[in-house]
Amino acid sequence: MFLLLAALWAMIDFINLNITSSTTSCQVTLAFSTLFDQLARVGIEQFLLWSVGQRAKASTVQLVLQLGLGVRAAVGVVLVGFTRPDFAPVCVARTSALPLAILVLALDAIIITALAARTLSTSVLRMGENKGLILITIGFALWTGVS
Repeated sequence: MFLLLAALWAMIDFINLNITSSTTSCQVTLAFSTLFDQLARVGIEQFLLWSVGQRAKASTVQLVLQLGLGVRAAVGVVLVGFTRPDFAPVCVARTSALPLAILVLALDAIIITALAARTLSTSVLRMGENKGLILITIGFALWTGVS
């Protein structure tokens, strides 16, 4: 699912680069590309959360992380509504609510930090099994950092 959402986000974002003057077309494609971006991010966070805790019963930490992920998803959807078109010289996204964008990044940072801590704490015992999770977490952290 993540790959499909990320591919749709990238494809529609590429289409945005070809729009030079139509505000309506720019707004529509930005809404979809931002939505797919947010869904892909929440999807990879959900995958990591599930993967890290799959061997244990649902703990309080996992439930708190799930609640945080739900809040993150809701704030991400709200962020889509505050995305506006800007032409520099092609269609690019601009948020009309900067504190909301900062909140999304802060929630991502909190979730990534919690997932990295859980992955590393379980990886001490099973390093070979969790190498992929560590690499995915690092990749997601880089993706979030450059966005």
